[in-house]
Amino acid sequence: MMKWVAGVLAALVLAVVAVAVVGALIPTEHVARVSMTLNQPADSVWHAIRDLGSYPDWWPDVESMERLPDRESHEVWLQSDPHGQAMPLMVWNAEPPHRLTTVIIAQNLPFGGTWTHEIEPTPDGCQITSTEAGQIYNPYFRFLARFVFGYHRTLESYLRALAQRFGEQPLLTRDAGS
Repeated sequence: MMKWVAGVLAALVLAVVAVAVVGALIPTEHVARVSMTLNQPADSVWHAIRDLGSYPDWWPDVESMERLPDRESHEVWLQSDPHGQAMPLMVWNAEPPHRLTTVIIAQNLPFGGTWTHEIEPTPDGCQITSTEAGQIYNPYFRFLARFVFGYHRTLESYLRALAQRFGEQPLLTRDAGS
């Protein structure tokens, strides 16, 4: 019985070490890009994504958005998820109705980066492309992001919720190489 317990413990330790080693070999930075077309005018989509305070109304991954004091003339929002994780975001760039970039400004999170949303008019509405230029500092989280959750998961959740906000079924496309 002791040999069996020792074998299981050794296997667990080996698995933890292997995940750490593989995670350490994965680059800290990544880029993920997801697009979809909506049958909505670009201005309507712009207003939906630019109104960060309304995200809890249509995106289930967000429990609340609280406006904080500006920093360096940029809007700051505290985004909280349903599990109580809070993440401060800064609106880094807003070019209505075409481009919105937010950046995570927390120093204590195991990840960071930017989200850029680009809206292009189409004959029947618009195409929105959301790009995450992220960093994952913890090698265990890098392993999980790369092999379990995927880099596109949150972007896809966001765009699905945005499409549903307009009563549409999204057809999401990941850009090649991302």
